[in-house]
Amino acid sequence: MYTALTWLHLTPVIGPRFHNFPSLLSPQVPLKDESVDVAVFCLSLMGTNLSDFLKEANRVLKPGGMLKVAEVASRFVDMRGFLGALAQLGFKLVSKDLTNSYFYLLNFHKIGPPKAQGPLRGLTLRPCLYKRR
Repeated sequence: MYTALTWLHLTPVIGPRFHNFPSLLSPQVPLKDESVDVAVFCLSLMGTNLSDFLKEANRVLKPGGMLKVAEVASRFVDMRGFLGALAQLGFKLVSKDLTNSYFYLLNFHKIGPPKAQGPLRGLTLRPCLYKRR
């Protein structure tokens, strides 16, 4: 059985078991440890507690599970630092697509539990500013 977990504002994912949790609520989700195949963060890493949400994704992902991140390109302060922070949280980068000038797409596999405790350098995203058009 394929299970996907998303923290999304836009929800384009379809699967046999699909859980959608609003991103601005508590990072804890009512799912068992290692019960999810894919966790998706799509335009939803908006809080100041990014590590809490990513640690929760690690908790519920099965070993080898996939973490997918889609965020606005202009929000990234230091891509190398961001990727290093995710490595400390137990994720290995599988692929990244930085070719779009508006959105970055990152794919990770869960390789183990988080190694880091406390704040992580590099795990910072700029606020998302909306322009009036």
